[in-house]
Amino acid sequence: MKINGVETAVAFIIRETDNEFFKSLSQNLENNTELRNLLYDVLILGLKRTFSISNPTIDLAYRYGYIERLKDRVKIFNKIFEIVISNYFVSKNETLINLTANEGLINEITHF
Repeated sequence: MKINGVETAVAFIIRETDNEFFKSLSQNLENNTELRNLLYDVLILGLKRTFSISNPTIDLAYRYGYIERLKDRVKIFNKIFEIVISNYFVSKNETLINLTANEGLINEITHF
C-alpha cells in the first residue's frame, strides 16, 4: 500500500545536503575502516554477519543507530540508511574509478 507523500518525503530527506546526521555518517565511514567494511559487507556484498555487541565495531555501529539485530544477524537499521550508505559506497567507487581512468589518460598524454 502506497501512502501519498511518503516517497516524496524520503527522496527529500535523502537528497538533503545540509543534514548533519548524514554528514556525520559519511565522516564516520571515512574515518573508521572497520565500520566501513562491516556496512559494505552487509549492505553491498550481502554477507551475513553475526550480531555480537561484544564486537567493538558492531557495538559502535549499533550505538550510532546504523544497524539492528535481526535473528542474531546484523541488519541495516532502515531503508533510508540503506539508501544513504549505498549512495556513499557507489559514489566512492565512482570517484576511485574516475581517478584511475584520468591518471591513465594523463600518463598517455604526458609520455607520448
